[in-house]
Amino acid sequence: MPSGRKGNSELLGRRLQAARESAFVGRREELAIFRAALSGGRCNVLYLHGPGGIGKSALLRRFAREAVSAGRPVVQLDGRTLGPAPEAEAEAQAQAEAVLRDERAVLFVDTVERVQGLEGWLRDRFLPRLPVGALVVIAGRLPPDVLWRADPGWAGALEVLALRDLPARDAEALMDCCGVADELREPLLAFAGGHPLALLLGAAVAVQDGGASTRWTPKHDVVATLLDQLVGEVPSRAHRHALEICAHAYVTTEDLLRAALPGDAGRLFDWLRRLPFVESSSLGLYPHDVVREVLNADLRWRDPQGYAAMHERIHTALAEKVCTAAESDVLSTVTALFYLYRGKNAMIEPHSWYEEGEIQEGALRAGDAEKLLRLARMAEGEESAACAAFWLERRPAAFRVYRRAGTGEPVACHAWLRLETPDDEECAADPIVAAAWEHARATSPLRAGEHLAVGRSWVLPAYRGNSPVTDLVQWRVIGDCLRSERMAWSCIAVRGPGRDRRRAAAGMACARSRMWPAWAGSRTPCSCTIGVRCRLGRG
Repeated sequence: MPSGRKGNSELLGRRLQAARESAFVGRREELAIFRAALSGGRCNVLYLHGPGGIGKSALLRRFAREAVSAGRPVVQLDGRTLGPAPEAEAEAQAQAEAVLRDERAVLFVDTVERVQGLEGWLRDRFLPRLPVGALVVIAGRLPPDVLWRADPGWAGALEVLALRDLPARDAEALMDCCGVADELREPLLAFAGGHPLALLLGAAVAVQDGGASTRWTPKHDVVATLLDQLVGEVPSRAHRHALEICAHAYVTTEDLLRAALPGDAGRLFDWLRRLPFVESSSLGLYPHDVVREVLNADLRWRDPQGYAAMHERIHTALAEKVCTAAESDVLSTVTALFYLYRGKNAMIEPHSWYEEGEIQEGALRAGDAEKLLRLARMAEGEESAACAAFWLERRPAAFRVYRRAGTGEPVACHAWLRLETPDDEECAADPIVAAAWEHARATSPLRAGEHLAVGRSWVLPAYRGNSPVTDLVQWRVIGDCLRSERMAWSCIAVRGPGRDRRRAAAGMACARSRMWPAWAGSRTPCSCTIGVRCRLGRG
């Protein structure tokens, strides 16, 4: 009987191990680095870091299998099973003693952040005593302490790897392993992206849900489990609110935190920037996508009124910032404002969200005029190019140019024309402007001190539709609308589906008056659409 129980236990262990191995996908680069270190090159200490659930422990298990297959003795430590400091140091020393005696040994230290002082003990007291041929792999949520990099002695002995989400092909492979049906893959990927734990947990629930479909969303038990695994306990209610703001906003800065959460914004911002699942960019802090999703979902479910109040505070702060931002910051600020409405409005869905990437916006430069005229001819033909030439000569400061980042070559331009009185020459030169004035006169003429704005764009065919150029132009239009004083009407020329299909549009987005797009048909004197925003205060 005892031997039978042992046999069943071993069989179960092998089955569990086989299941784990089948669910391990990707990480080719990390495996290559480890194999090089295992064969005696690259480094003596490999330090992995990444947010919870990103696959650090799974990767360490794969490393250990490779080390065993190579005939290397393996010693494993886990911060979750060690006692509290300072007892943890003695316990770790006892377990890792074999590594000090064998130059072929490989030591794995997982969850190093769970034991305070363990990292410092490893760096300063234990690792310097290792035989040169030994290899140590450390894994934790946080990057290694700056003292590693500040010490020139570790420069050639330490290699740091930041573990990220799985790329798309590996995420698909993981769903293959989990038996996820085709119709469930898109909503599962939309929720989890390439985060391994979120994918595995979401897949396990979705596969068992007989009613799951393309509309699948994670239920609260999934959200709660991920919150426990990814975020864990936070120091106080104020810290939790700061984290929820960071999850809801596009990026979080200290001034946004101060506006949305009165209190010690500096202290809370410093805490946020040190979290393993929060990253920094030139615009501010932002959390891992899965953390963002689960925090938002949990707050909406747990405290709908609190969620709405937080949203309103962030909206108010960002709308004000759009109106006061420096010209160079308008695009990023408008992006942040409209990101609050992701998933709520058809206008917002196509946007790829602003990042400084392949297309960059800038002012008109010397020598641009001829390039833009060629661009306008290619984009709209001779008649429209004549309009561009007229405005380039008459109002060059109204133009913004969109260039390929690598070459500086213009691919689009946009002019925001601020017009105070009808001008016969301007109306004759540009039928869009003539139509805008005709509509304003017939509907509600301008009052003293007011102006009419017309947006004119010329975009190369390859950059139309859902593209970075379209995003940037639309953000610029929205920013100009919100920043304009005494603007009675704003009109935009939009290319229609064909030269014989023409329509007019009423209702340009305006955050200040909470007006969203509302399109209505009408004929215009050109092949493009002319969009007219209702007068603020007159409906």
